[in-house]
Amino acid sequence: MLIDQIKKDQVEAMKAGQSLRLSVLRMLISAANYKQIELLL
Repeated sequence: MLIDQIKKDQVEAMKAGQSLRLSVLRMLISAANYKQIELLL
C-alpha cells in the first residue's frame, strides 16, 4: 500500500538525515491520516 511505502521512505530519510524529505513525508502521512478520519465521520 502507498502509506506503507511512505513510512519506509520516512525511516530512510531519518537515517540519512534528510530533513526536507522527512518533513514532506511527515506531511503526507498527516494528510493521509486526516483524510482517513474524515472519511470515517
